[in-house]
Amino acid sequence: LERTIRVLTQTVERRDPYTAGHQRRVSGLAAAIAREMGMDPDMVEQIRISGYVHDLGKISVPAEILSKPGRLSELEMNII
Repeated sequence: LERTIRVLTQTVERRDPYTAGHQRRVSGLAAAIAREMGMDPDMVEQIRISGYVHDLGKISVPAEILSKPGRLSELEMNII
């Protein structure tokens, strides 16, 4: 599972280099917060994994939209 998640995360990062490392940072921060809240280790691990996969939907969004510098049109927002 961990390897699959890593490959998917790398795929997202290649499509949107502007946010490279974002999933890893979200994962680490979410896990740290969960530990600080006293959650059990299994839940912390689930939250850590969730941080990695939270942006997987970007895989289906065209790269031109992900990297568009200006405001997105209504159609582009609907695609996202």
